[in-house]
Amino acid sequence: MSNDDAAKVLFAETRNWREDPSEPEQVRIARRVLARAIRASDGKGFAPGDEPTVAELGNPTTFAIWQDCFSATAEAWAPAESEKADLGYVVSQLPPQDNAAYLKAAPKLNGATPASAHGPFRFATGGGAYSVYVFDGVEGVGPGLFPPRSAPVAGPGGSSRFRHAWPAALAILFCVALLSGVAYDAYCRGVSATATAIRPSGLAQRLTRVIADVDPRLSDEARRIAEDVVSEAKLVPVDQAAWWQSVKANTGIPARTAATAAEIDTKAAAAKASTVSRVEALAPRNLGAGVLDDMKKRAGDAVDHAFRNDPIAIRPVVSLGGPWLFAVGSLVVIAGVVGMGFWGSVLGALIDSRNRLSLSRLQLMAWTILVLSLFGITSPFLIGASEGAVSLPQYPWEIWALLGISIGTPPLSGLILVSKSGQAPQPNAERSIRDDPDATNVGRVEVNLDPNGWSFLDFFRGEEVSNRDEIDISRFQYFVITIILLMVFIGLIGTELWSLQAGQDWAIWAKTKSYPTLNETFIGLLALSHGGYLGMKLLAKPDVKPGA
Repeated sequence: MSNDDAAKVLFAETRNWREDPSEPEQVRIARRVLARAIRASDGKGFAPGDEPTVAELGNPTTFAIWQDCFSATAEAWAPAESEKADLGYVVSQLPPQDNAAYLKAAPKLNGATPASAHGPFRFATGGGAYSVYVFDGVEGVGPGLFPPRSAPVAGPGGSSRFRHAWPAALAILFCVALLSGVAYDAYCRGVSATATAIRPSGLAQRLTRVIADVDPRLSDEARRIAEDVVSEAKLVPVDQAAWWQSVKANTGIPARTAATAAEIDTKAAAAKASTVSRVEALAPRNLGAGVLDDMKKRAGDAVDHAFRNDPIAIRPVVSLGGPWLFAVGSLVVIAGVVGMGFWGSVLGALIDSRNRLSLSRLQLMAWTILVLSLFGITSPFLIGASEGAVSLPQYPWEIWALLGISIGTPPLSGLILVSKSGQAPQPNAERSIRDDPDATNVGRVEVNLDPNGWSFLDFFRGEEVSNRDEIDISRFQYFVITIILLMVFIGLIGTELWSLQAGQDWAIWAKTKSYPTLNETFIGLLALSHGGYLGMKLLAKPDVKPGA
């Protein structure tokens, strides 16, 4: 019986075992005891071997059990010389009637074996087919018989692995609330960026407040003064909503560019002169000449400054850069909290079932956060900015290609590893990994046994037994190109979102500017990087040198 066949038998017999939370090592120890029994009996008396399907390997628990079965049978296949004298196996055609039979038989084989030992113990076969049983104290399956014949007791679920459930829940709720607040802020910024928000009809109202603030004695006449100034100085353009807008060709009005700085200066001077004139005419009559002159000067200067900085004269800007960064940060924190709950590390979302940091998970997480945060900010902004039919971001094929490539890589990578986990490792490579107490192999794939044994070097190390101590050049290029493309993508988003001019046609912006403009070079580099990564992973790796 080969090691692979033994692992399949062990998996079929122990796939439903669940650890006792108070003694998590019991199942691991018992599985190794049974692996030695399978080795001693050459699998006789056991049910046919079984192996998980591709779909089942997608379950982290099933994949971990499959890994442990390979590890257990590998250890049983070549036990140390010092272990052989103490190894005994419970091999019997019929099971003993009660646990006392195990305890009674144990001293006959190993006098020093305590009653609480996990076994194994040997019984005479009496001829015929073999049946193998192991005494153990694992909750749900013992003390009793292995293979277990009763329904398994469910082990701890994923949610119970949270070290601090309430703080984690509160942190996630806080981040969700922050995301909602940021989305609402983006909506409000959209409302303030509409053409209606800067309509010319509001100019007299805005100048009224400016004139009233100059001197309380002008409060009663401030509105009349402002309306007269707007009319006399012709501060509102006749053929367009604001001075910075160009005339639309389809209005029948000759097309021309927006007002120049000189034209704005002329209008501001006219507004100032008109203000001085109207204040002199409408100010209280009991003011002295000096007081009146001072009032006229201050009112004229205030209106001049207000007009030059009014939305009708200078296009206002809004920024979505800050809200977008808050959205990115919130999603990163949520991912960190979930990872901390399941793996005890903020990087838990990047750790795969082999207890390694996954490069494909890193890129998928990064692209997902960037694109979703962008959509989550620009969508409410456009809802607020739309004065007619609501326009949402309309992404081109480049964005969908980016998402498709990044989402498709992890499952393809997983399928390649599943395929290689069923292939026998090269002889020298398999011998080299046996000396590592913290690692094992499932077929040709290296597996880290320590849940906390991940390292940032996992992003660059090979994944197979034969290249686990080498830099995988395909992973290196995959990492470098991904980081560079992420930086470019972030820069493009920041350039567009940091300063948006209000009053523009937001329906056009939703189609052309609500996303980073990517070209064939960007998508080509992305596709080449992912293709090279998957292609190199698919290739068979050479065996290590003897003694390496």
